Amino acid sequence: MAGYASAVALAKRLITKKGRTNVSAYRPGVSAALDPSRPWKLDGAPVADQLLASGMNVVFLDIRSSVGFLGQFGFEASFRSRVENPDSLMPGSTAVAYIIPEQLGSARLQPEDLLLAGSTRYTVMRCDALQPGDELIMFIAQLKE
Repeated sequence: MAGYASAVALAKRLITKKGRTNVSAYRPGVSAALDPSRPWKLDGAPVADQLLASGMNVVFLDIRSSVGFLGQFGFEASFRSRVENPDSLMPGSTAVAYIIPEQLGSARLQPEDLLLAGSTRYTVMRCDALQPGDELIMFIAQLKE
């Protein structure tokens, strides 16, 4: 971690200091179909949500605040599809979250996962890693409230 150690330390320090506390991440449970010939009918017993992490510090920004003149982190950002531009914002996004990787442990946020911050519930639409080379600095998740 020699090349980006200062960036990792800065991200950790700022997210810890300025982020909302006691944020939890969940993977929603999905019921199964009892009849394999009818996979669309989820009539099995409900499955409980899986807790991925709790007690996290996360910085949440309104989507308009996270995109400046040149976009987040100076990259051009737009509402185009991921195929056209991997740094683009998803059309339904309402917020962006900045997360320290160690807080998630070995888990990785996926679309449809949930972040609970107080009484506010966010659905993860996309989660990208800010990772120059092999060094993971933070996760940037696009959310819908």
